[in-house]
Amino acid sequence: MKKYLVIIAMMMALGTTQQITAQSQNPKNGQELVDSAKQDELEAYSDTTESSYDSTVVSRQHRLGSYVTGGSFVHDIFGDIGVEGMMGMTFVLVIILIIFVIAPVLILGILLFFVYKNRKQNVRMAEMAIKQGQPIPDQLLDDRKATTDELWQKGLRQTFLGVGLLAFFGYVGSTLGVGIGILVTVIGLGKLTIVKTTK
Repeated sequence: MKKYLVIIAMMMALGTTQQITAQSQNPKNGQELVDSAKQDELEAYSDTTESSYDSTVVSRQHRLGSYVTGGSFVHDIFGDIGVEGMMGMTFVLVIILIIFVIAPVLILGILLFFVYKNRKQNVRMAEMAIKQGQPIPDQLLDDRKATTDELWQKGLRQTFLGVGLLAFFGYVGSTLGVGIGILVTVIGLGKLTIVKTTK
């Protein structure tokens, strides 16, 4: 959900630059001289007369009304951005796509490839040992049971990792993160309890 909010915020930030530059070109903001024939008298400004800025606002409001009358929705949203704004938005969207979609999939694919390659090599070595009549090496067997010392270390590590996550996410204010920290802590405490009760 946060990714979508970041994308929408970036699109809004890129789209507002055109409106800001259009407003800054007319410094009077709709005020126009009413009587400038006499130079010696007081000059009065009026904000009730129409200027180019007012006509721009009216034409924008007219275009906003074109949603109902059948104007192009995409053109109304992206019509004022221009080529540079569209290129900037496209660049940002491509970078976000690479960072959040393509890169994790690529990393996961590479990890799975190496795990598969390692397991395939272990199976080949076990087959070669069986063909030669030798026993299968213990390092190739994955069903090795962990000792109580290893379980104790894993339990301690997981408990303190959970406490650290709990403290960090509690400081940040993330309720989901606090829940994850509690879950990891309880799993670690469970492992410690199992080791203590089996001794």
